[in-house]
Amino acid sequence: MENGLEREKAYTLSDLYINEMDTLTTSGAILNLQGDMLLDFAKQMLEKEKEDVFSIQITRAIDYIYHNLQKRLTTSDVAKALNINNSYLSHLFKKETGQCINHFIRQRKIQAAANMLKFSEYSYADISEYFCFSSQSYFIQCFRQEMGCTPKEYRTKYYHAGLEL
Repeated sequence: MENGLEREKAYTLSDLYINEMDTLTTSGAILNLQGDMLLDFAKQMLEKEKEDVFSIQITRAIDYIYHNLQKRLTTSDVAKALNINNSYLSHLFKKETGQCINHFIRQRKIQAAANMLKFSEYSYADISEYFCFSSQSYFIQCFRQEMGCTPKEYRTKYYHAGLEL
């Protein structure tokens, strides 16, 4: 809800996952459900992003970015995947979204990392590696720039807070 997901949709998803979690008996099944939950949340946020009307190229670029957050991504990677010119993609992305594509990618990775800090016990190093930051210190630097605090401060403040209804 903090990032614009409708209150009713957020609570419905939360209830569904809590009910499903109650039926699970192994830690592996719970971790799988947690991964599904994070992906579902990312998809919901992707759909929210699409509510702003963008050209087909930018919509495809945003889709590609969300589906590949766990990879090292550059403007060239996205342009190549969409079979369009790198400069054209950069210009169009900036024009339609108001931000450069590399910043958009980093911002989305940090938002996804913030959710992992809230709802998982993965270490900062594991999260940094998962989202392909060049180092844990660079991840911490980017996180601080985007969120206004370090990953440790963020986890201390928000860990599991989203699970309380």
